[in-house]
Amino acid sequence: MSSAPPAPPRSDRPPSFNKERDEFIQTFFNKGARFTQELLRENELLNQQIGELEADNAAMRLQIKSDQAIRELLTKITELEAEKAQLLS
Repeated sequence: MSSAPPAPPRSDRPPSFNKERDEFIQTFFNKGARFTQELLRENELLNQQIGELEADNAAMRLQIKSDQAIRELLTKITELEAEKAQLLS
């Protein structure tokens, strides 16, 4: 008994099937690549928007602190004017 290596399986598929399969796979990967590029572009835009919103937020926080400080100063002025009026009367 001689032990010959098994013959590779023979494909009964026509060559056009292999071509169609290869085209499908190529199309599938091309669509995936385009989709990935779109996601990367959108991610970049969203990161830019986040940066802009964070800058706006920081500016608004400074404005709120400034407004609060002005309110506190106006309240203090009113209190001091009332104290002055009381001392002068």
